[in-house]
Amino acid sequence: MSVNAVTESNNQMDVYIGTGQALVTSSSAQQLVAMQNPNDGSEYDIGLSAGSGGTPSDITSEMTGGSLGGLLTTRSQVIDPTQNALGQIAVGIATLMNQQQASGMDMTGAPGQPMFAVGGVQVQPSINNTGSSTLAATRTALSGLTTDTYKLSYDGTNWNLEDTSTGQAVTMSGTGSAANPFLVAGMSLVVSGTAAAGDDYVINPTAGAISGMSVLTTSPTQIAAASLGSSVAATTNTGSGTITTPTVTDPTNWTNGNFTVSFTSSSQYQVTDASGNVVTSGTYTAGSPITFNGEQVAISGTPATGDSFTVGAATAASIGDNTNLLAMVAAMSSSSLDGGTTSLNAATNNLVSAIGVLTQQAQSNASAQQTVNQSATDARNNLSGVNLDEEAARMLQYQQAYQACAQMIQASNTVFNSLLQAITSG
Repeated sequence: MSVNAVTESNNQMDVYIGTGQALVTSSSAQQLVAMQNPNDGSEYDIGLSAGSGGTPSDITSEMTGGSLGGLLTTRSQVIDPTQNALGQIAVGIATLMNQQQASGMDMTGAPGQPMFAVGGVQVQPSINNTGSSTLAATRTALSGLTTDTYKLSYDGTNWNLEDTSTGQAVTMSGTGSAANPFLVAGMSLVVSGTAAAGDDYVINPTAGAISGMSVLTTSPTQIAAASLGSSVAATTNTGSGTITTPTVTDPTNWTNGNFTVSFTSSSQYQVTDASGNVVTSGTYTAGSPITFNGEQVAISGTPATGDSFTVGAATAASIGDNTNLLAMVAAMSSSSLDGGTTSLNAATNNLVSAIGVLTQQAQSNASAQQTVNQSATDARNNLSGVNLDEEAARMLQYQQAYQACAQMIQASNTVFNSLLQAITSG
């Protein structure tokens, strides 16, 4: 972690960590402690405690630098957002595929069954809650789901929702009851029981989806590749109009009945049921969808007055029909996420790109920090370390000085011996 030391005028040293949190000041010291996240027992935060018995203050968001800061940053900026984004993609795949499965017919002639299952919305109550309330959250609208995390808090009178990813308050509709749930961000929130002031819940709309994802189909024959409906032009038609195979867009409102699309003129059509009741009518535009009975067809060409087309349930002639399978493929590219602005393909590409950018930034930061560390190491070695080249040069100097001293001693010894010989001879 980042550590800064400041020497006071009395030569005492103060130590600060993170973005300026005091660890040691004058004669007092605080302790770093690992705190269990109140809303997620699997995660731990960093706290600063003045001693035993006191409640540590959460400084997780203030911790920067070093291995600890790197781990916390990776968790908050890489792992959690990636898990949420993967969850959103998983929910998108399951929702679109299951909807399209219900709109088609499998090889046995039965309506398609769900293809995927995913984990539900994660609701994590705080361990500090004192009330008896519970919160149930379900997904209601794929396009409204986000990859953000939310906190629902009770102030003693009202429930308030905050987007913890942005710090912004979020407006909810409804009262939070089962009859009138809170509706927000593609979710339905129902509060039961009695809450106490200060109670809160952390809500992750998509984080748990990927861990609970599974494949429900067990055989290729269960893939609903064919449309539930069929269509045919009357043999008496005189125009050049052609009709597409029906696509079921709303399986809950689709009924297995026969309908007739007839042209009262070359520019006007009406749809009637088997009893002759008019279901819908409109102005004909070539290629535009005509929607009724939870399904839609498109007619192209130039129908003549009196021409008609019959739309009904799929028959044995539907063998080989892959209309619904093509609709599944098209759903992957449809703008179904983020308020109808992003497709599943685009969301996947965005996630891969974001991870690539974060990886590049991490590598660049690591390289920069290695340079700073090397500079600091060199500065320390210059002050307290040993420079081998410098020491070798000094050894040569000492050697030369020793040799010079030895020559002086030898010369003095020669002079002294000559003097003794002269005295002795005299």
